[in-house]
Amino acid sequence: MKLHKLVLLLLTFSLTIIVSYVSAQDGKDLKRMDKDDWQRQFDEFSARKTKLTNQLNSLNADVDALKKMNKDRDDELEKSENDHYGSVGATKSQVAEYRRKFESVEKLIYSASGTKEEIRTAFDEIEASNIRCLPEFWDRFQGMKKKLRNG
Repeated sequence: MKLHKLVLLLLTFSLTIIVSYVSAQDGKDLKRMDKDDWQRQFDEFSARKTKLTNQLNSLNADVDALKKMNKDRDDELEKSENDHYGSVGATKSQVAEYRRKFESVEKLIYSASGTKEEIRTAFDEIEASNIRCLPEFWDRFQGMKKKLRNG
C-alpha cells in the first residue's frame, strides 16, 4: 500500500510540475502588448517591408537590364549570322536548304548507293554553290571530293 501511495504522490507531483510549466508558457505567449510595444513592432515590420520592397525593385531592375542585354546579344548574333552567310551570297534559309542537300549527297557518296552519274550530278550541284566555302561544310566537302576522285 505504501508503494501505491508513493506512486500516486510522484504522479501528482509530476502532473503539478507539468501544469505549472505549460501555464507559464501560455502566459508568455499570451502577453498583452501595450501601445509602445505594438508601435515598435509595427515600425520594425514597416522598415522590413520597405527594405524588401526596395530589394524587389532592385532585382526587377536587374532582370530588365538582363533582358535588354539578352535581346541586344540576340540581335548581334543574328546580324553576325547574316553577315557570315552574306559573305558567300546566301541567306539563312538558303544555307539550311543547302545543308539538307549536302547531307543527302554525303550519304550517297559514303554509302556508295546509286549510280556514279547520279552521285556525280548531285555532287556537281553542291559544288556549284559558294556555300560550300563556309567552315561548316569545307572540310566535309573536301573529304567527299577526295572520295570521288579515289573511288
